[in-house]
Amino acid sequence: MELKDWLPIAVAVIGGITGCVALWQTRRSNTLQEQMAEANTRMADAAERANEIADRDLDDQVAASIERVLPQLAVTYDGAVIRSAPKSEVRWVIESGGGDSYILRNIGTTTATGVKISGNDRDIARNLPQDAVIQPGASRQFLIVGSLGHPRPNEMLVRWNEAPEPTYVPMPPRRT
Repeated sequence: MELKDWLPIAVAVIGGITGCVALWQTRRSNTLQEQMAEANTRMADAAERANEIADRDLDDQVAASIERVLPQLAVTYDGAVIRSAPKSEVRWVIESGGGDSYILRNIGTTTATGVKISGNDRDIARNLPQDAVIQPGASRQFLIVGSLGHPRPNEMLVRWNEAPEPTYVPMPPRRT
């Protein structure tokens, strides 16, 4: 056989080898992509578990702080512990309701009337309390939607009839 007779056979063998290498590379790439997808899923699950643990730890820290502060509220007089009656007051906290939802809660000991929340005029807000009555422990839910051009405010201004001056109440971090 001459060289020209071997040429088509050589081209076919080289083409076959090239095809096998390409098939091997494709399978290897697919396997790596599957492994990366599994790793990303595991990382997302781990991050979610870490957030849940952090939330529980924060709750424990708040409870411990309250337990630490409560004994300091008692007054000692000649060795006897005297506790004064709780002062009648309205105190506010804004809690995250998840996403863009927030909850204004009265954590004081007195009912607040004529409650109004105001933020920045640029805020996209819905269901802000206006002339609401909020009893101790009760709350009102509202929405604040931030954007790149108008981020969510860091605090909200709360007014109510029993207070001579409005109060700035810090906004919690946005929880998804």
